[in-house]
Amino acid sequence: GRSENQLKDNMTIDEFIDAYKSLDSQDEEVDALAEKVFAAARNIKGLKFRLAPASAFDSHNALAHYKPSENVIELNNDFYSSLRITDAMKACCLVHETIHAVTCWAIGQYKHNNNVFGADSPLTQACKDIIDVFNQINNDSFRADLRMKSRLGDNEAYGLSNEYEMLAEMSNPVFRAALKAKKLWRQL
Repeated sequence: GRSENQLKDNMTIDEFIDAYKSLDSQDEEVDALAEKVFAAARNIKGLKFRLAPASAFDSHNALAHYKPSENVIELNNDFYSSLRITDAMKACCLVHETIHAVTCWAIGQYKHNNNVFGADSPLTQACKDIIDVFNQINNDSFRADLRMKSRLGDNEAYGLSNEYEMLAEMSNPVFRAALKAKKLWRQL
């Protein structure tokens, strides 16, 4: 069913989570992922959520983006207020951008200094695994497999842009299925 748009400007993390919960994601896995990601996001000091007009985005048809320099998730108000955009698309997008907020810092730190968290740290191992999985899937064969599974074509290959997009695309059921088919889902 359709939900009333609960997204508003300058939301708290609790308001953002409530907005997510008001949506019908139609995907139990993305709901489980959302629960974990939102719990981690609660610990990010200064994380902000705001609405912005389409003109604020590099691509005017982008649903949202995370700006690490400002620690803000911006949601394209034009799209979120549109009846054309399904709850499932909105839900995936909210989780996608929250994954960016949660993971950008850790992966960036690790890539700058791969011993920043200590050699035996679970965070070090997680960053290694993320980079390893990305290197395994960043190839033409995986990209072609994604195209075959989706009617969206290259849009599904967005998760192959970099490690950050690969993680955030875990909110995408087609990308998730492709990772599972390659037996890589559990590594992430």
